[in-house]
Amino acid sequence: MNDEMAEIISEFITEAEESLDRIEPLFVELEQKGEDTELLNDIFRSMHTIKGAAGFLGLQSIVDVAHSSENIMKKIRDGEIPLSRELMNVILKAIDTLRTLLMHLKDRDGVEEDVSLLVGELGSALSNAMSEDKGIDTPPHDTGKQPVPANDAKRGDEKILAPPEEQTSKESVQPSSSSPQKPREKSQTLRVDVKRIDKVMDLAGEVVLVRNRLMNISNWFDQRYAHDFQTETLMEAVSFLDRVTSEMQRAVMKIRMQPIKKVLSKFPRLVRDVSSSVNKDVELIIYGEGTEVDKSVIEHIGDPLTHILRNSIDHGLESTEERIAKGKPPKGRVVINIFQKGNQIVIEISDDGKGMDVERLKKKAVEKGLLTEEEAGKMSDDAATEIIFLPGFSTKSVATELSGRGVGMDVVQTNISLLNGFVEISTEKDAGTTFRICIPLTLAIIQALMVEVSGAKYAIPLSPIEETLKVSKQDIDNITGQDVIVIRDRVCPLFELNSLLGNGSNGNDKNDTDHKYLVVIALGDKRFCIAVDRLIGQEEVVIKTLDGIDATASNVLGATITGDGKVVFILDVTGISRNLLGIVKG
Repeated sequence: MNDEMAEIISEFITEAEESLDRIEPLFVELEQKGEDTELLNDIFRSMHTIKGAAGFLGLQSIVDVAHSSENIMKKIRDGEIPLSRELMNVILKAIDTLRTLLMHLKDRDGVEEDVSLLVGELGSALSNAMSEDKGIDTPPHDTGKQPVPANDAKRGDEKILAPPEEQTSKESVQPSSSSPQKPREKSQTLRVDVKRIDKVMDLAGEVVLVRNRLMNISNWFDQRYAHDFQTETLMEAVSFLDRVTSEMQRAVMKIRMQPIKKVLSKFPRLVRDVSSSVNKDVELIIYGEGTEVDKSVIEHIGDPLTHILRNSIDHGLESTEERIAKGKPPKGRVVINIFQKGNQIVIEISDDGKGMDVERLKKKAVEKGLLTEEEAGKMSDDAATEIIFLPGFSTKSVATELSGRGVGMDVVQTNISLLNGFVEISTEKDAGTTFRICIPLTLAIIQALMVEVSGAKYAIPLSPIEETLKVSKQDIDNITGQDVIVIRDRVCPLFELNSLLGNGSNGNDKNDTDHKYLVVIALGDKRFCIAVDRLIGQEEVVIKTLDGIDATASNVLGATITGDGKVVFILDVTGISRNLLGIVKG
């Protein structure tokens, strides 16, 4: 395969995957709304485009599946057969098969799927629907491979042409000649390989580090030679560089931003399939799907959201009979709401189910040996809701395809922490449960507070910092062995940074002063304080990953190079919070 053909096929795969991502939720919407002409036309055109492009490239398996699916959609669109669940099931199965075929094509693994059974199944479903609609019996449909009409496709390198009746149908959905025609706009988009964008982002990060270094040097000259002409010139140049670097950084970050709809598009299908498997009637509502997030967030947020949705349907929502007995609507509801709050993206997944039974959660945790009776007795209701994130925890005694293995919600907590975010839960008996996920807009360059302890510098991400305080030792109390401080009538646990990092006491007498500097961390409704020796100031830092270091165990998110050229660790405050869960919320 030459480079030109490889590029054409790569373009086809990208466009076909985008088309499938777009039309799959439309199928679910169509099933809920009924026979909506606009949706049917949209789906039909997309499927026809996939078939035509695949035929041009000689991808016959894709042509066969798309053509058979298109036949069904045409009959439904033209009103010849009604939309049924049987038809919807087999069409969604065809969508899955098309994804598999595209995956093999993308991986160039040479695997050829036998689609003849599926093509036969699509044909049988169409025949059954037509016979039921006409009220007559028809002989069983041949389950062998359905041939494509001669005037629709030719083998080899010849171009696919649509059948005459489909050309007519396609024309029929176009706007009338009586309506004004808008001129076609020229394409203003350019497809760029992700690796190239990542390279530009890395270079932008290096420029930020150099900018920080130059600003540090220029400040040194300004303090010593404030009225020197060359110093003033240097300060002007560095100030201009600062502005340009900030603009460049924002521009590159915008290139990496994508609508979170890219992740959400698969969830209507997921909710449909999961709710059917547990025999529940569930409605999914999504708000804020146009919210843009960093590409890295798109790559990592899918699995956590999937686990939460499955958990809400399987554990949270009651059966139809239970809901009716409680005076609730028969159909359960799951709502996903996404919005931007400051420099963070907030994703809320709410259900109107039975809520969490915190006493049952505690009891199960004790039975599984995850908590002692004493720990469970001291645990607050808020802390008890987060028991579900413990590895190995499940309320089900028998594992099913959906749950019971004790791994799903642990994955949620772990993946969100990798995104430098956190999850909090609010629940009310018979009213429902809400999972709130907060993650930063970008994971590459962040604002951080630089602090010092025992002569070593550390960076703390700025977004979870609520405030900083200077307190005297007399302000610190100790409750059952835990240092605490009262801030505006609220008791907050206090931890020494050295202890959190496993360094023990610093043993440095010069740090044994009458006061301490506290960094107050706020993650949802959780509050705790980190004690340090000195607050240095705020700085924009580039996160560098550390190979060979367990970030979860070390409470370190990564490292960065400061303006003075030193390497400092960036603290993982969400990981610290998770490790201190029993203390922070207990």
